[in-house]
Amino acid sequence: MDVLTRMLSLDYILFCIFILIFTVVVGASAVFLRKPTNKKEDVPPKNETPAKYPYILTNSVFTPKEKLFYNSLKKITDELGLTVFTKMRIADLVYLPRNHPEYMRWFNYIKAKHVDFIICDNAHRPLLIIECDDKTHYRQSRKKRDEFVDEIFRQLNFKVIHIMTWNDTELKQLIFNLLNITTIEYKTEKG
Repeated sequence: MDVLTRMLSLDYILFCIFILIFTVVVGASAVFLRKPTNKKEDVPPKNETPAKYPYILTNSVFTPKEKLFYNSLKKITDELGLTVFTKMRIADLVYLPRNHPEYMRWFNYIKAKHVDFIICDNAHRPLLIIECDDKTHYRQSRKKRDEFVDEIFRQLNFKVIHIMTWNDTELKQLIFNLLNITTIEYKTEKG
């Protein structure tokens, strides 16, 4: 009887080990063979494409304040022979080497952020970033975003200014003074 009990115990133990191994193998297969459900797609899957997309065209790319500021800025940049671009992504102004060990992490921080205005020379080389701030910049989340963006450009010796109010004469003088500084201190790896 003692031997039979030992054999049953051994069979029971082997059976339990088999069930455990089987469960691990099946579970691992399910994890590795399943199609990821949280993967972000560039376009909706064919089977989820509606007959009509839910998008609506905006009336203006600017807020009313940004439009007024753009009109003032455009006069100044035209007079100085410069170009002004609007709503430019930070990822179009700076780059992260693809071989950086945390490329996606750092790229994700900037991929959807933009700056309001960027002044460029005739070769489209960035000279100055201007943020046209409004009351949303008082929110804590916006302050953190502004600090992060400002620090990126500060580390690159590139000037970002935040303007809440302006008049054309003072704005022109400010831009002229700042461009003399930023064109000297500008550093880049791309050339």
